[in-house]
Amino acid sequence: MSRSAMAIPLLSLGLVLLALPSLAAPDGARQSSAREALKPFNELIGGWKGVGEPEGTPAEKQRGFWRESVNFGWKFKGEDVWITLTFENGKHFKSGELR
Repeated sequence: MSRSAMAIPLLSLGLVLLALPSLAAPDGARQSSAREALKPFNELIGGWKGVGEPEGTPAEKQRGFWRESVNFGWKFKGEDVWITLTFENGKHFKSGELR
């Protein structure tokens, strides 16, 4: 999976998480729990593999490419739920959380 193809799920996830506050229910309406709000991201859970490459000429890209993988998982604590990310062999990230 190319770097840009791997970035698409991460970007989509970030955009949806940014939009969640605007989707809050008005006063008196039932608000969904964090677990319900994160259900659409269940497809991301698990391991993903990708290949990154530096910018430059085709020769530089071929010489400088790297392989990395990211594992998405759930964390639960009381009513709070979040998604954790763990990167292996990543050049830009090591770990992350989406709350």
